[in-house]
Amino acid sequence: MKPAPTLSICRLFSLLFAVGLTTAHGLTPSYLRCEYLVDPLGIHEAAPRLSWVTESDSRGEKQTAYEVLVSSSTEKLAKNEGDLWASGKLASDDNAHVPYAGKPLISRQNCYWKTRVWDRDGKPGPWSSDARFEMGLLDASDWKAEWIEAPLESGELPTSLSGAKWIWHATPGADQTKGSPLGTCYFRYHFQVPSDTQLDLCALTITVDDSYTLSINGKEITKVGGKDSWRNPKNINLLPFITKGDNVIAVAATNEATAAGLCAKLTIKLPDKDRVILFSDKNWKTSDKAHANWTSISFDDQAWQPAIEIAPSGQGVWGALNDKATKFPVPMLRADVKVADKSVAKARLYATALGLMDFHVNGSRVGDQVLAPEWTDYRVRCRYQVYDITPLLRPGANVLAARLAHGWYSGRIGNGNYQFWGKSPALLAQLEVTYTDGSVERVVSDAGWRFAPSAITSSDFMLGEDYDARMDVADWSNPGLDDSSWKKAIVRNEAKRPLDPQVMEPARVVDELKAKSITESQPGKWVFDLGQNMVGVVRLKVAAPVGTKVTLRHAEILNNDGSMYLANLRGAPSIDTYICKGGGTETWQPAFTFHGFRYVELSGLPTKPALDAVTGLVWSSDTPQTGEFSCSDARLNQLQSNIWWGQRGNYLSVPTDCPQRDERLGWMGDAQVFVRTATGNADVAAFFTKWLVDVDDAQTSEGAYTDVSPRAGSSAGTPAWADAGVICPWTIYQAYGDSRLLESHYPNMARWVEWCRSHSQGLIRVKDRGADYGDWLSQGANTPKELIGTAYFAYSTSLVAQAAKALGKADDAAKYQQLFKDIKAAFNSKYVKPDGRIEGDTQSVYLMALKFGLLDGEAKSQAVQHLVADIAGKNNHLSTGFVGVSYLLPVLTANQQDDMAFKLLLQDSFPSWLFSVKHGATTIWERWDGWTPDKGFQSPSMNSFNHYSLGSCGEWMYDSLAGLGQDPSGTGWKHLIIHPRIGGGINHASYRLRTIRGTAASAWKIDNGQFILDCKVPVGSTATVVLPTAVAAQVLETKRPLTEMKEIRVNGVVDGKLHLTIESGTYQFSSPMP
Repeated sequence: MKPAPTLSICRLFSLLFAVGLTTAHGLTPSYLRCEYLVDPLGIHEAAPRLSWVTESDSRGEKQTAYEVLVSSSTEKLAKNEGDLWASGKLASDDNAHVPYAGKPLISRQNCYWKTRVWDRDGKPGPWSSDARFEMGLLDASDWKAEWIEAPLESGELPTSLSGAKWIWHATPGADQTKGSPLGTCYFRYHFQVPSDTQLDLCALTITVDDSYTLSINGKEITKVGGKDSWRNPKNINLLPFITKGDNVIAVAATNEATAAGLCAKLTIKLPDKDRVILFSDKNWKTSDKAHANWTSISFDDQAWQPAIEIAPSGQGVWGALNDKATKFPVPMLRADVKVADKSVAKARLYATALGLMDFHVNGSRVGDQVLAPEWTDYRVRCRYQVYDITPLLRPGANVLAARLAHGWYSGRIGNGNYQFWGKSPALLAQLEVTYTDGSVERVVSDAGWRFAPSAITSSDFMLGEDYDARMDVADWSNPGLDDSSWKKAIVRNEAKRPLDPQVMEPARVVDELKAKSITESQPGKWVFDLGQNMVGVVRLKVAAPVGTKVTLRHAEILNNDGSMYLANLRGAPSIDTYICKGGGTETWQPAFTFHGFRYVELSGLPTKPALDAVTGLVWSSDTPQTGEFSCSDARLNQLQSNIWWGQRGNYLSVPTDCPQRDERLGWMGDAQVFVRTATGNADVAAFFTKWLVDVDDAQTSEGAYTDVSPRAGSSAGTPAWADAGVICPWTIYQAYGDSRLLESHYPNMARWVEWCRSHSQGLIRVKDRGADYGDWLSQGANTPKELIGTAYFAYSTSLVAQAAKALGKADDAAKYQQLFKDIKAAFNSKYVKPDGRIEGDTQSVYLMALKFGLLDGEAKSQAVQHLVADIAGKNNHLSTGFVGVSYLLPVLTANQQDDMAFKLLLQDSFPSWLFSVKHGATTIWERWDGWTPDKGFQSPSMNSFNHYSLGSCGEWMYDSLAGLGQDPSGTGWKHLIIHPRIGGGINHASYRLRTIRGTAASAWKIDNGQFILDCKVPVGSTATVVLPTAVAAQVLETKRPLTEMKEIRVNGVVDGKLHLTIESGTYQFSSPMP
């Protein structure tokens, strides 16, 4: 397992003096990238931007000029012939976002490039190593392929409940149409099985509003829970559990908002006879009490009431159900490829899918991506991938093959959506083999492709994946296979939509986790503990007889009895199955589903499995890890690990909310709350470059941003969620200095502010607030939703004004700055009382008012006092939900309340960040009280144990505790603020970040009464250093008096702390502790 992103103090101190020293030959550029990516294929930008970094420990070092050569071949580049672009020497310190300015680039253009830079003394360094980028298919006319599909029949029993009735329990004498009181009620149903025959089929199709536990003949079979999970009926095979003669179905149904309703049908099939179907109706028995042994056959239920029939399936308050078949085989497709017996220059596969795909050439898998292509709003655009398959081809006969799954396009996704964008997946593929003589061979998806069912008998994000190894076709992607019995692909007439290239790192396996232990929770059910809540799938390794069905279930946490806690999965069974082909050890891993889990339950094997039968394969969009944090408090190191694991798991194609339950959407509120922390852990620039296009695609025509992007729901305009459309691009601009990104999203940002203006009254957001979530999952605090809407309206307006200024839009900047002032005045008039109290009087109201700049003078000071008093009055506990949590520590520190910030951060009783750490969490929980010792689990309707939002405290740990941040008035780490905060008994902390300009670091410790700070500033950057002393004469730098260091400027003392300005390089400061 890769270590969590923590860094020992000694290791960091050594690294500060060991990275990329300036050589005798000058500065050497490294880490060359184009549009944030290393050697990308499929660039569409007319002027692709180039970036590099230079590392040096020499003080004051800077790049004063650069030269870039871009060539059409490696041979020309080696000769320093920039036939596409020879920039010449350009006086500039830019090392990022340098726009290509050469000859116009055409589709498929090969571009090889390198750069060199001049140092502060005007001395040129050596040329960098070579890098490359390649243009994609820039024009729609470049695409010759056709969309094809491979329709296969479902092998699943349909989940239609047509004919069944919704039933519930009602107290005698009460209104029968309102059902039982809130909570749990109980259902029983008897049925007979003939004693003289073996059934072919006995299946229960059932749904319950909201959660239920199903038992057959006294044996608990399954638990299904979660808000709105009732929209998706389940098929449950009862054959293993029934007996000849009398049988009983027993259901405990729970609904916390209204009466619990049940709708079901029982399908029985005898050999050579028609099916018998029995429906839920008044013949079912109900009760509001769980009597002893009530699930058993022998229990006497004569005193129970007949169920109340409410409405036929599809009617009543429930409406239509998602009762179509949801399990379809994954097809395998193939096409012959003839390669001439001559030299191949390159072979490129351009491909995308409405759904998910993977490709194989001559028996070898193409690439290492998973869940390709990335999720988009398929009505607006698709992202295509470019694969270099040159090494996989050979002269003569070849085969290009693919598998095609439903994925986000036509599978189950959050909000109860199924087949949201379409009914079935489709594939678009274009293989181009370019020979050295200039000729091109092209193979495209068309009616000539053939398909057949693969061994993947079903694959779905929520349901899981089923694989029958007995159906394996060993040579399905090799030449020579007789595919004459395969069906011909069907050309689909798809609406024209933009085909944009992949502009972010793909999702792939980024880590592997070995099982730590194995226990038997029930006979034949083996629970593996991977030691870490993760996202991805497992690799299964078993040896069993042919036909053995191995079932894998996934859970984040265990019940007290060691069984899997599954209720919080709601309508996502997350079950993978594998049917063995026999004959030795078999290894398999799912291809087109993913789960969020720490524990894996394996059942179906005749004997105890080995510990290595299960290995966790961690999936994530492969954003490069750039930040490393560590400190002397092991609890905070675990908190940082939890933050990182939450980020890597939920940054999967889009920034999701959670990876385990039936949701997994690109929630905007979660994204904006966490984005500042995210940029401190990984390079997420390319990731957000892609997702922010999704955000704009989802924006309504009137200008309201939606709650989720890609848009898979109707709600829009929700305060704090919709505002992500402004906050996220601004934050990415600040972190990476990407003005082109800001420019591209600015019109949409301004449209959102104008939408808020037009949907407000007197600049107060009294109406049209979308889903109006408020301060989601706060603890005992009721922050007024109208106030949240107005505060965020002001904040978005302020950011748009700043964006306009940064982009040189002076008129817009003035207009929106004035609008911000007007909203601020309206906010103060409506919500702020003379004593400084703000309506609602919660921590979050003060945090928003202070963070968003809505208060001045005495009102600001009073707000700080009220905030601190509220925290102290709660015995140093927080009460914020999603809206306020990310601002809590930064606002306290910005207002000279470091002591209270440390008290909150180090608090380990509920509610607090360290409460979950104290109780063994390995990722951030969705709720402060997802589990507590006295109450157990929270409601399963909203109880994820991998939900990064509350981990947004990471930002403060990096820039305040470790002390490494950037000037909030700047961008791209041009000017750093190195200001460690000391407190909480912590005696050392460190943080290292690879910024867009190079490595920055801060590592401090307290040693024998001395404060020692080691820091590094990237080439070309400067930093303000703040030391915990007011006396410059007490400060040493690398053991020399500060007063002798002419290159260090002493700025003065502020609040008892010495402020210095330094240039790039490495430094060590020491001073007596105050």
